[in-house]
Amino acid sequence: MIRAPLPGMEDVLLAASSHHERWDGSGYPKGLKREEIPFIGRIIAVADVFDAMTSDRVYRNSLSSEAARKFIIDGTGVLFCPTCVEAFLKWYDGFKGGA
Repeated sequence: MIRAPLPGMEDVLLAASSHHERWDGSGYPKGLKREEIPFIGRIIAVADVFDAMTSDRVYRNSLSSEAARKFIIDGTGVLFCPTCVEAFLKWYDGFKGGA
């Protein structure tokens, strides 16, 4: 298995194995929901979606930061943990305000 136990990497493995879970239980690989999802996975889920949406891909151009922000807001309580979205928005709004 590619994610075989690696000493000292437990948090990384937990994040990698849980960041596609969704707050409403519709994610994968285990269909975890709400607080069943490890907190690190909930954090990485928001960051990963923002990065994926705002990065160029071979099959599409990047979307604007504002479009990604709106997608995350719209997914609050369905796709994403509300606490993690709130923290992301504080970072994002602070970052944009300082730019």
